[in-house]
Amino acid sequence: MSEIAPAIAVLSIVTICSYAVAANQERIADMGPQLFFIVAIVNLLGYLAGWYLARLYRFEKKLQITLSIEIGMQNAGLGVALALKHFSAATALPGAIFAIWSILTTAGMTAYLKRRQSQQVITQLP
Repeated sequence: MSEIAPAIAVLSIVTICSYAVAANQERIADMGPQLFFIVAIVNLLGYLAGWYLARLYRFEKKLQITLSIEIGMQNAGLGVALALKHFSAATALPGAIFAIWSILTTAGMTAYLKRRQSQQVITQLP
């Protein structure tokens, strides 16, 4: 279960967010790069806040990375689901864009860190 749960979670978030994005195609076109810029900045600030807070409290590197990712993502999928249930689809748009962006950046960061870790292990071999 622990191996398939992350994939199920990502698929669920993407499905929920796809509805919000599809229902707001015109708004996305109108907002253009401004919305994406704001989403990217908020996401980056979350990652940095998690990283430096964990560093401030002297967490080990693994926990520092985990806290950075958790604060960077901040349950965007849940925000979209709640917005869709209680408000209009337009209300869910920023959260949907944020959720998709967070998934992409987290996947990229995870791939980078795994590659970096495997290179460090190789250089430490006798």
